[in-house]
Amino acid sequence: MEIKKKNQKGLTLIEMIIVIAIIALLAGLFTPLIFRNIDQKRFDTTREKMKMIKQAIVGDPTHILYRQRTSFGYIGDMGILPNALTDLIVQGTQPNYQQDGTSGLWWGWKGPYLETTQTTISGNTKYVALIDAWGNDIQYTKNLSGNPVVTLQSYGPDGASGGGDDVFVYIFFQEAFSYLQGNSQDECGMGILFGAIRLYYPNGTTVTYATATNSTGNFTYSLTTFPAGVRKLIADANNNGSFADSVDLNQFCVINNGPVNGINLRRKGTCAWP
Repeated sequence: MEIKKKNQKGLTLIEMIIVIAIIALLAGLFTPLIFRNIDQKRFDTTREKMKMIKQAIVGDPTHILYRQRTSFGYIGDMGILPNALTDLIVQGTQPNYQQDGTSGLWWGWKGPYLETTQTTISGNTKYVALIDAWGNDIQYTKNLSGNPVVTLQSYGPDGASGGGDDVFVYIFFQEAFSYLQGNSQDECGMGILFGAIRLYYPNGTTVTYATATNSTGNFTYSLTTFPAGVRKLIADANNNGSFADSVDLNQFCVINNGPVNGINLRRKGTCAWP
């Protein structure tokens, strides 16, 4: 018995052209979307890296223990902004973390404040934490006389400043520095004049202090523009030139989420009303 084969036909030239045209059209539609999605992920990755650098510099204000902030980053430990981003990873000649003999404050380099993983790009070794998602260095600009005091910048996919594709993260003055004001009081909470008030803080090379005097009118004091972190107040509460621990509150955290912090200083002792 003879079996007849069905008539099998391939695609004609016109059909093949139509199929190729459809594939090309779909590729043209979806390829930009795919690359746009990849680029968006790179933008997001870069922004997150820059936020981590910011956190390494000024700490995380959401880290709270017993109602006290515990994270102040590099500026909390060193009392200064880094000269370069590599200061967050490499100690170099920066002072060791240590306790100051006069104030009792702990200060110094307590890093690394970022991941230390390195990679090689075009023959250059770089820290992964300090490059953007396109493999370029994240730029760091410090301006203590302006606000923001720090600008972090990625040049984006074109690798050049400007062009509308750059990524920025800022550190504002009130995130890194603080003011302090308060009242001076005797043992019973009545206003009195202290001889002077000292605020101790690190300045990158040692622990120093700023001095404030009372206002004679309302027994207040104020100190301006010092780095946020764990600091110490010592007062000449007896007007005798002695800056011993003569006030109840000595060591404290300056919470850098606002420009002004109020701390009242009360002279140590037992209140004895007349």
